Amino acid sequence: MDRDEYPPAMFQEGGQGASVKHINSRDSRGAGACIGAQCRELSNGTKIQIEVVD
Repeated sequence: MDRDEYPPAMFQEGGQGASVKHINSRDSRGAGACIGAQCRELSNGTKIQIEVVD
């Protein structure tokens, strides 16, 4: 199990006050890699919107 946070720590809103839960390591690392790949070419300070769907 890995600790996973929302909003992600890589964003300004992440960190202190974030929701942290233990989830399956494979899910956590896969989601992190997916978000990282999508944001790789963005400049620091670029605003994005994350839509959470169930």
